[in-house]
Amino acid sequence: MDKCNRAVKCALYSLRKLFTKPKGLAILLFVGLYLESVCQPLRAFLTTHGESVNGFGWFAFLLSDSMFGTIAGIGLMLLLGDAPFYDEAQPYVLLRGGKGPWVTGQILYIFGVTALYLLVLVVMEHMVLAPRVVYDAPWGRALRTLAETPQAAYDHGLGMQLPGVIVSQWSPRRAFLFSLILRWIAYVSCALIMFTLNLTLRNKLGLMAASLLLLLDPLIDTSLPYVYFIVSPVSLSRLCNVDFGYNPYLVDVEPSMMVLCGVFAVLVMLASFCGRRCDLVSASQRD
Repeated sequence: MDKCNRAVKCALYSLRKLFTKPKGLAILLFVGLYLESVCQPLRAFLTTHGESVNGFGWFAFLLSDSMFGTIAGIGLMLLLGDAPFYDEAQPYVLLRGGKGPWVTGQILYIFGVTALYLLVLVVMEHMVLAPRVVYDAPWGRALRTLAETPQAAYDHGLGMQLPGVIVSQWSPRRAFLFSLILRWIAYVSCALIMFTLNLTLRNKLGLMAASLLLLLDPLIDTSLPYVYFIVSPVSLSRLCNVDFGYNPYLVDVEPSMMVLCGVFAVLVMLASFCGRRCDLVSASQRD
């Protein structure tokens, strides 16, 4: 129990610093502006036709779009890019908390920041679409029209896919919760890869590796063979069209979720193992 308390304190120490970084505010501003540009055509469509949209359902569509998911993910990796979060006080935090709790605390910090980041995006999306957004309603005519008639989305300036299978197979709230959980697992997996590489190589190459992994998803969506989705956590986290090359109209989430969760578990154990094997005190003093 004492180790758990020390791990939580280490995580909270890093979390408090997050809100003092101008970089974090700049990243949120950039992602927020991109979110506004993505949602603006939908807002114009809703205003013109006097319709409203379920905010939770629309966010599920955003998370199923390869380009939005990639840009949002790179923003998160930039926010966490200084992993494993050394600073001048870390030698003392390590000495007081111990190596094991410190490593666990860093992993918990990644968990927490990723969840907080996604929730901030949800709030931003609802603010951008206000007052045309509702919180507890079925899909509605607007989303059904745009999703079931693909050409309509492009005719109204929505440069993203709105797969009708989401509307036909899921309720808005269920689609939102499920897609949010899957995307959280995918982003944490990329962040853990970054954390482990930065920790073991003593440099920031992990940020480049995580960004390239995120960029793999839109490449799979546009040019690479669809079979490569199996090595892309973000592609695996999509709520729809996971089984690209075989049946693009089938919601085939279960096998992909099993692979994604397995990769996630391995990465958590790998990050913990590497952290406990590294000489963290001397590394933090060098940085």
